[in-house]
Amino acid sequence: MLSVRPARADGPDHAGRSGRSGLSGRYGLLWAASLVSCVGDGVLLTAGPLLVLSLNSNPTVVAGAQVAVTLPYLLLGVVGGVAVDRMNRRRLMAGLDFTRSALLLLVVLSLLAGVARIPLLLVTLFLLAAADTVFRTAVQTTLPALVPAERLVRANGRLMAAETLGTEFLGPALGGLLFAAAVSLPFVVDGVSFGLSGVLVLLAFAGLRTAPAEQAAPAAAGQRPGVRGVLRDAGAGLRWMWGESTLRFLSASSATINFFTGATNAVMVLYAHDVLHLGKAGFGLLLSCAAAGGVFAGLVSGRIAERLGVTRALALAVGLQAVDQTVMLLASSRLLTVLALSCSSFAVVQFSSVSLALRQSTIPKELLGRVTSVYRMLAWGSLPVGAMTAGLCVGWFGLRSTFALGAVALAVLAFLVLTRSAALGLEIPAPTDPRPPGPPQAAAWAAAEGTDRLQETP
Repeated sequence: MLSVRPARADGPDHAGRSGRSGLSGRYGLLWAASLVSCVGDGVLLTAGPLLVLSLNSNPTVVAGAQVAVTLPYLLLGVVGGVAVDRMNRRRLMAGLDFTRSALLLLVVLSLLAGVARIPLLLVTLFLLAAADTVFRTAVQTTLPALVPAERLVRANGRLMAAETLGTEFLGPALGGLLFAAAVSLPFVVDGVSFGLSGVLVLLAFAGLRTAPAEQAAPAAAGQRPGVRGVLRDAGAGLRWMWGESTLRFLSASSATINFFTGATNAVMVLYAHDVLHLGKAGFGLLLSCAAAGGVFAGLVSGRIAERLGVTRALALAVGLQAVDQTVMLLASSRLLTVLALSCSSFAVVQFSSVSLALRQSTIPKELLGRVTSVYRMLAWGSLPVGAMTAGLCVGWFGLRSTFALGAVALAVLAFLVLTRSAALGLEIPAPTDPRPPGPPQAAAWAAAEGTDRLQETP
């Protein structure tokens, strides 16, 4: 069982004036940086494939673009966690944003010069996705330094709402419009968005100075790890997570949910065409309506967890996923499908925000980046597996076969969440000191291997 240390309401890590939401101004800047960055990701999701298609319409080449943007999650996930634990996270996140901005500038210059080629574009997409992999891990690991433990669910939910809003709503629509106006224009806007995100990250930690981490592990302090050192550090994160029954259960649950999410996404275009009889515009509208559930969940997930408790909030999320699969299995109504997909999107964000808060509250700070990256690799790795499985099932058993499997599996998972919660100790620590927060003071943050400590300056 995870050992949970109670959070202090007057802890120095959560400096910054809090608003009505109970979240600090520093968090607000980090949230804005995440939103701007996600809008850029959404623009690229639309403009990238369109550019590849305009250069080469070979299906294999077009599919290669999707491989380029997903491969880093498997290849670099754990290594990225080591970097997050060893480096100054403020500089790392800002540097990644500025690097992405520079990469997109190169794409723009290549387009203007007429020398853009598929290999260059695929390499650029891979590097952009690799930077995003590390950036998202860093954001999740910095959040406990800005937000008290009892508000992590709310903070995570709002970050995920920003991610859904930017990546699935604003970004794709903006990317299509900009690409229609000029091929290079979406990449210009995307580069500017990442540059602005980097500035916001620096502002989020303005007034903080870095100093060597005095509490860093002796084996890591002052060392630059080679290949063996990186593998050793990554293995430490994997072993720690595997030794914790709660994280094993949460990672298996996330992988199960993402498996059926990937399966549903893989067949949704066929379902929309063959069952709902929707055209291209209708299909896009269907996906937008589904994303609305995730945005709403990001705004209310904290309140739901506070009222229902961690266990019931997680069980509710999984149960809604089972309902979604059941509706897709039995119904052929457009309205019911929209409601089911909205519930599914809501459930994914609800489960993710609560499970992420549990990880942030319990994983040792010196391992937070590595364990987070291992968790994400296991959870996200099931998406393509689910998609491939759905393709096989549709060919063998029909279009709705994956929904039948998903309805049963997710209902069983919801039951396990409810029945195993007591043994696993699924709780987020609550503040133990009732005193109001004191004035800003020295902030010891992330005494990780090689991670700089952030301190308040007068």
